[in-house]
Parts: sequence; C-alpha cells; structure tokens
Amino acid sequence: MNGWFDLQAGQKDFGDLPYEDQEHLAGMEPTGIDPMAALTNGVLSTPRISAIEELTEALIQYTPPHFEIIQCTIREGLQHGQRALFYNIESPDYPDDGTTVANERVHRAATLLVQQMSPQQGTFAGIRLKLTMQRDGSWQRSVDSLSSS
Repeated sequence: MNGWFDLQAGQKDFGDLPYEDQEHLAGMEPTGIDPMAALTNGVLSTPRISAIEELTEALIQYTPPHFEIIQCTIREGLQHGQRALFYNIESPDYPDDGTTVANERVHRAATLLVQQMSPQQGTFAGIRLKLTMQRDGSWQRSVDSLSSS
C-alpha cells in the first residue's frame, strides 16, 4: 500500500509488512493513512503501536467503564469453512456483563495479533489476556497462551 517493507537481507521473505498492508492482506479494509503522519515520516517519528498494545486499548475502550478487571479469551476455529476467531470478554466482578461478541476495533487488533503469532490456519491454540486497572488509573497486562488441547 505504501510501497515499503522491512528488507531482510539474506532472508527468504521481506520481513514485517506495515500495519496497513497486513490489514489489506487479511481481507480487511485498511485503516486510513494519517496525512500528517505520512508527511512527517522520517522527520518526526512516532513509534507504531504493537498489535498487543492496540488490542489492550481496544478492549479498554470496548468494555463497560466499571470493569476494573478485563479478561479476554481468544480462540481460533472455523466458521463457514473459514478461519475465525471466537471471543469471551468478561470481568469476574460482573459475570452478567460479559460477551462473546467483539467490536470491529477489537476484532481487527486480535486478527492482526493472531496473524503475527500464527500465520497458518489451525496453528493458534488461543490466548487469555487479563487487564487489571491499577490505583493510578493505568492498566497492568498479562497474556497467557492456551494449550491446543
């Protein structure tokens, strides 16, 4: 999309693609390019947010504001013969407020993370992401891989 890649001299592939290109290859509508970021690229640099950081921010934004603990389990499966992600988003303090439906931002971030972790269908056993609000309002994150059984 933007005409660049991370050249990996001596390697079989080009390396990591930009976030927008990864979205495009995943069949998603790429996030719009920020014109100011494009104009200042190479002059003023801002670090790209990682997929796990984006998933964290997306979950915090998506869940009810009273959730002080967010637990999100993501597993891979098939839906209509296609690779699909299945979610369980909940808080142990509010068991009735959980959901198995993710919004577009959460799904986009989770899809990118899963593609980075396990590019081939059937190779992602799953993860459990736990976010805990700290007294200062920041969030502590822990991520556990699930077994394939």
